[in-house]
Amino acid sequence: MKKIIQVGLLLLPFLLVGPYLFRYTFNFGNMFLHAFFPNKLYELDCRLSNDEAILNANTFLRKVNIDFNFEPVIKAGSNLDYPGSRIAKGLIFEYPDGGMRGRIYVGCDSHEVEYFNYFEGRRQNDKSSRSEGGLNIRQSLLSIAEKIQIPSDMVIDRIEKEKGEGIWNAYFIRKRNGYNYQFDKIKIGVWDKTGEIAFYSKVYMGTECSTEVKIKEHEALQSAWNIFTKLIFGEVYKQADSLYGARAKLLIIQPDHPRHPTEGDKLIGPTTQRSSRLAWVISIYFTGGVILPDKPYDELSYEEKNEATIKEWKLWRQWGNPLRSFHVRIDAETGELLYAEHIPLLIANLLK
Repeated sequence: MKKIIQVGLLLLPFLLVGPYLFRYTFNFGNMFLHAFFPNKLYELDCRLSNDEAILNANTFLRKVNIDFNFEPVIKAGSNLDYPGSRIAKGLIFEYPDGGMRGRIYVGCDSHEVEYFNYFEGRRQNDKSSRSEGGLNIRQSLLSIAEKIQIPSDMVIDRIEKEKGEGIWNAYFIRKRNGYNYQFDKIKIGVWDKTGEIAFYSKVYMGTECSTEVKIKEHEALQSAWNIFTKLIFGEVYKQADSLYGARAKLLIIQPDHPRHPTEGDKLIGPTTQRSSRLAWVISIYFTGGVILPDKPYDELSYEEKNEATIKEWKLWRQWGNPLRSFHVRIDAETGELLYAEHIPLLIANLLK
């Protein structure tokens, strides 16, 4: 009995802490999903019952003409990084032997399907006798978008073939008065032979907001530069104008959802709920004086970007590894500093 008690005391810390230590991460395009076990971990946080999660998942499946003919197993509560934290319930459809048929995540707050992966569709696509090119891919993608009733402010951005997967993807972005939401997006994939849905993911958390621009681009860049130059010293500071470049673009952002929610006290900027804002999203980046071709960075060829990166890397090392990049977001209407990377909030307020 004494040995049993000793073993029990030895295992107790692992039983208490273990669920927080064991986790695995999936990378789905631009979305990262962290699944924790056991699913009890998030039960108190999720306002979505298992029954409602199953009902909403089956409603989604009917819209895309899929019937698994049995109830799913709810494997775990899941935290979907966007770019703050949101919680979903994971529904797993699998064969008795454990073979995966499909996976769905239903948002605890939205109560909507936010992710779907149709694994069984690959088998059907591989068996199809139809040759690739026998489908109107764009029509198939838009048909699915209509069936699942994506929001009206989502507009198609591009359609691309996924290398080696037999899937065509349509990427939708959310717009308001001509401005893109930085994070809100939808991705729909279809199999290249059957035209059936293969993949779906949805990020839709932004709110409606003012799109009035009172702060000019050069004013926002100057504000960002004033903050940035307080972080560099010596020769790097003296030659900052030639060593660094800057880019600015207008996007609707979520000030309350920084990119790295799991860093706790390292978070930069407030984490209290704030509505979406139209902001100047500014990147200041080390170039080492490398002169890029006279055209926007996004339009550079792969070779041009690669050559510039190699030169910049060598110079960066020569300069003693100075700050490589810095990111700032400034409210386009009020000029308020919404986010400043690498600067604690208290210091950021002092730098205004």
